Amino acid sequence: MTKEQIYNRIWGLDSEAGIDIVELYVHYLQTKLSSWHADQYIQTVRGLGYILRINE
Repeated sequence: MTKEQIYNRIWGLDSEAGIDIVELYVHYLQTKLSSWHADQYIQTVRGLGYILRINE
């Protein structure tokens, strides 16, 4: 998903928060996941957004 898609779904179009808040919260989530050795599940795609990887 792009940062814009994530932003619009979570904060909505009327939010006064900046788009950078997406990066901040994804970073928080990646940090939490890394403590469980699961940080590979959210991958950053430079210039696009993020991919959620699920191992099968």
